[in-house]
Amino acid sequence: NSRVIGVSTPTWGMKRFASVMDRMTAPDAPDHCALSIGFTPDEAFEFLGSGILDELKNVTIAGVMGMASNVDNEEQIRGEFKQIKAFFDKCKQTIFASNQDFKEISMGMSHDYKIAMQEGSTMIRVGTRIFGARVY
Repeated sequence: NSRVIGVSTPTWGMKRFASVMDRMTAPDAPDHCALSIGFTPDEAFEFLGSGILDELKNVTIAGVMGMASNVDNEEQIRGEFKQIKAFFDKCKQTIFASNQDFKEISMGMSHDYKIAMQEGSTMIRVGTRIFGARVY
């Protein structure tokens, strides 16, 4: 099974997905930290509950993916991860209550993965920690 993480726009032309992670931005993240192709929690909840994904028979929503603000304030980071976890819990209890595949909370990167794990992350992204900083 392949997993596409962070799909931000519907890819109607692709015929085969095994799993898709939905991306959202932390509710209080500054605009410069929010990805322009991400969802706010309200937008994501509305989209996921709209039924539009029911038409995509080869797509399974496996969880949520979110990023905390890129700051040194651990209290702020922890609070944003708590908000992402609360969003996941809300979705799991309502829209995805009968979906056993909806179980992933992808949050935490090289600089904040320990906090993310403490707040319930099931998947972290630590490429910089492994490969070093990117050269742009």
